[in-house]
Amino acid sequence: MPSDCHTLAAANLRPGEHVCCLYQSTDELPGLLIPFVQHGLARGEKVCCVGDAPLLRDIYERLRASMPQFDALIRERQLVMLAPEEWLPGGPCGLADWLARETELILKEGWSALRFTWEAEDILRASLDAGRPVETELTEKEASIEAAVEGARLAALCRYRYQSFSADALLRAMAVHPLIMAGGRLCENPDHIPCAALHSAEGLVQRRLANLLALEQIRNTVRQSEERYRRIVESAADAFFVHDL
Repeated sequence: MPSDCHTLAAANLRPGEHVCCLYQSTDELPGLLIPFVQHGLARGEKVCCVGDAPLLRDIYERLRASMPQFDALIRERQLVMLAPEEWLPGGPCGLADWLARETELILKEGWSALRFTWEAEDILRASLDAGRPVETELTEKEASIEAAVEGARLAALCRYRYQSFSADALLRAMAVHPLIMAGGRLCENPDHIPCAALHSAEGLVQRRLANLLALEQIRNTVRQSEERYRRIVESAADAFFVHDL
């Protein structure tokens, strides 16, 4: 089961956030996605949840049992549940167009934002079936999502099961997400590569240098703080005792 922090982080995503959610077992997903859906609906957002039939059926039944207005939400299309084959448009341009249409549609339908979650393993299956490189396909899809999220009324939670991907594929996928969710925490990604720099060697170099300089600044701040504390202790006339309560 996901931790309370993990569940809260997923539930409280805001428009403009693009999150890579890393998890170990599919048993974690209902406890993660149900609050994600419920909070979005309560905020007047449209929620689009993509997943396989057993997962969607489980979420559907749990939500219907806990929300008296559930059938009305389905009829009004505030909550949309899609199988992968209904959602995956061909190529990154198709995905970008789909997200753009859906984001425009929420304004016409009167919803405050679009909250969207999908399973990256669906791309893995589609890529293997078509003989396309998985890493390239994932990176292009995620770059399309980030471009759609930026400046839009859209929040995206992208689900990655550790065991399904190579380390290289996970590193590439994480790089294009500004936020990483794992182990019950939602963290800013210091190695995030913006879309504009993704296909530019110079852009990648500049991003890496900026990250290194920021890390060095943090280290210098810590060293200076430690040095000030050391001087205070050494110059004090009275003794200091550190005691754990």
